[in-house]
Amino acid sequence: MNSTDATARAHATGFSLPRIKVSLARLQAIALTSDALAPLLAGLCAEVIFSQHVAIAPDAGRAVGVAAVTALLFILLMRSCGMYGIEVLTSRHRQLGRLILFWTTAFAFLGAVAFALKIVPLFPRMFIAPFFACGLALVLAGRYALAACIQRALAEEKIAGPETALIDCCSDALSGTTSAELKRHGFQVSRSFEVPRQATREDLMRIADNVVKAVRGSDIQQILITTDCETLRFVRPILSKLQLAPLPVRIVMNERTTEFFTVQPQRIGKLSSFEVQRPPLSGTEQAMKRALDLCVALAAVLLLAPLMFIIALLIRVDSPGPSLFRQQRNGFNGRGFRILKFRTMNVMEETGEVQQASREDPRVTRVGRLLRKSSLDELPQLLNVLNGQMSICGPRPHAISHDDYYSREVANYASRHKLKPGITGWAQAHGYRGQTLTVDDMARRIEHDIYYIEHWSLWLDIVILLRTAVGIFRAKNAF
Repeated sequence: MNSTDATARAHATGFSLPRIKVSLARLQAIALTSDALAPLLAGLCAEVIFSQHVAIAPDAGRAVGVAAVTALLFILLMRSCGMYGIEVLTSRHRQLGRLILFWTTAFAFLGAVAFALKIVPLFPRMFIAPFFACGLALVLAGRYALAACIQRALAEEKIAGPETALIDCCSDALSGTTSAELKRHGFQVSRSFEVPRQATREDLMRIADNVVKAVRGSDIQQILITTDCETLRFVRPILSKLQLAPLPVRIVMNERTTEFFTVQPQRIGKLSSFEVQRPPLSGTEQAMKRALDLCVALAAVLLLAPLMFIIALLIRVDSPGPSLFRQQRNGFNGRGFRILKFRTMNVMEETGEVQQASREDPRVTRVGRLLRKSSLDELPQLLNVLNGQMSICGPRPHAISHDDYYSREVANYASRHKLKPGITGWAQAHGYRGQTLTVDDMARRIEHDIYYIEHWSLWLDIVILLRTAVGIFRAKNAF
């Protein structure tokens, strides 16, 4: 069904979708919820039918228990075979055979387990038969209804797909249809970069640099590179530069090029995309790290609130000025945010060239010297963590003027923005705190930051917290 036919049918039936856009992730969640509810409703219906047949009270516990196990098996089978991809969800005929197969497989597996555990008598035929039939009917009905809604949503451009930066390396034949095909399947191409057919390596490096600058600080969620057999040679030089961006990168190809690849592609209509760079953390890993951040930050704020109040009071008594100091910093993917610290100096350098604190620095106040030595001046950043701008552990955010300078002097400096900045980090846990006197000092700090990004785990965050706590009492470079 093309977009024009779907739109015409929607108007003819008097049915139109709301004006709001729905994300692809939400559509997949709706499909998963539908697949989970279908066995539950089928189990309850089967229990009612069975109870009326034998004239006893319905056993809701049995119905819910059987339905829950069946739903889990069914959804696991569906997910493992890619049944929640947008291309499958929009096609009713592609789902029919697989839905019947997976529902029957889950049902048969449940029966085999019941037989092995010798609990078959608990599931009489007058319960099993209606459960199988009702469940299959509800699964098919839910998927068919969802497919119809998604088709109309695509036709009316109501699908809010991921914001995308497109690097077009294709020949003219494919280039003319790529953007239209992506748009038809909900992708929002925010920025587009065209690679000339006779591009030199210098041209490719310049284009890749422009892409990294464009996505930094933006809401773009992924980068797509369209290519074919003639332009595959352009991809590797571009990818070498795109490693500075903390975004997934996918290669999009036509059907003639796809046959050369054995990796499982993600379908976008008639196109195929291959992920060649994954983000530093998967969705699950991001959720785990965020959960740790929230738990630690909330607990610390609650426990240290009295201490923070006393520190704020001492700062006001010791020198004129506010207790808190705010300064612009670059965070995840170069997005700017205002970092919070307890004020430790008589000056408030918020913009322009920022001079690092040095030993016996006259700008540091009496209370400030103690706060910087013990790192207590960083405590207000717990609020940055709760606000989602920072993490408990991660590369320390530097002043913007330092970012500008060291990004020119240290290779891969920009890679440290692939994760949220942290209150403490792997570099700080190894003693790299305070003033950096030379470019080599910063380079060693960046090496530790990149190691952390490439080897992140919850255990590594816990190790950093423990080493940081011990290191506070041995601080030599903080002044």
